[in-house]
Amino acid sequence: TQVEGNTPDANTVSSPTPQSPAEPTPVFRTEQVYICDSDGNNLRPLTQNEGLIHFYIAWSPNSEAILALALTWREWELERLEAQKKAEIFIPSGRPRIIERNGRVRLLDDRKTKVLPVWSPDSSKVAAAFDTEVRIYDAFSDNPTQASIPLKNQLLLASEKYEAQLKEKISNDASSYSDNNSGVKPLPKEEELVSYNPIISLIWFDQRILYFQTGYVKEMIDTAQSVRSFLRWHRVILSAQG
Repeated sequence: TQVEGNTPDANTVSSPTPQSPAEPTPVFRTEQVYICDSDGNNLRPLTQNEGLIHFYIAWSPNSEAILALALTWREWELERLEAQKKAEIFIPSGRPRIIERNGRVRLLDDRKTKVLPVWSPDSSKVAAAFDTEVRIYDAFSDNPTQASIPLKNQLLLASEKYEAQLKEKISNDASSYSDNNSGVKPLPKEEELVSYNPIISLIWFDQRILYFQTGYVKEMIDTAQSVRSFLRWHRVILSAQG
């Protein structure tokens, strides 16, 4: 006897249950910081500050936070137009900040800088440079602190010595320069030292040693007119503060 009913045929293939459409990823009119899973899925914004442009991002060595520079859209446009007037390549300046995985943002300094900030090797601190000053910030702390390392005087003296050695080398007259640090002498005038320039880059490989480079840099749209001179590396030996 053949019975008709709802018994499924052995060759019947069941249809997959339709999945609900994924929620759209939020978008903004200015550049925000997004992260996603390693397979490219689950794209989501870490920052949601409309009107603020984020650029230059660097993961901490422990992958717990991101270091970034940011400035307002209006500031971005003013700097871009200023560079355009001077026929320079536009290199924006920004205020350094730490962006944690949970989206919490901590502004490190209200001053702007073109120098890319760096993480310490153990991710506990961040270094940023402003002209001839280096500042060190706590990265992960309920009561974060910061320290200032003013380097203007040391760089003035280093430039004075460097240029004296150059003159000695050119003239080949050893008597024209004497490396005598005894006694107190006035600081040289910065306008008289062509090798005295601001900090342009930072490198932090060793927990106790921070390297920084000074130099005169002009990046022009016409590369034949670009200038990079008196590029010199220095180092700061760091010690824990009691």
